[in-house]
Amino acid sequence: MNLLRNPLYQAIVANVEDDTPRLVFADWLDEHDQPDWAEFIRVQCRLAAIDEAETEVPALQRRERELLTRHHETWLASLSRYRGMSYRSVSIEQVFQRGFPMSSRFQSVESFERALPRLIRE
Repeated sequence: MNLLRNPLYQAIVANVEDDTPRLVFADWLDEHDQPDWAEFIRVQCRLAAIDEAETEVPALQRRERELLTRHHETWLASLSRYRGMSYRSVSIEQVFQRGFPMSSRFQSVESFERALPRLIRE
């Protein structure tokens, strides 16, 4: 299944500030053999919701890094829509927020121009 067409993913896009659709999607991922991504979403949502002084923060941050290091390329590939688009940033940690990539860039002006008609339609 194309994740971008998944109604649960579309609910995340429609309600980007609300963690509830993200957590429902995490449950769906558990049911579809992607428990690490489900856990990553939950970890990042928890980190975004708690105070940095909480005692669980270091363990959550460690687990976040472990999951991200192991899987970020696969997760980004599953969400890439346009040829020539990349999610490279200063660090991969800055790309993901609450379990999903929140920024992207095109590798060239030409790749942006090729994708522009689809970007406008969507």
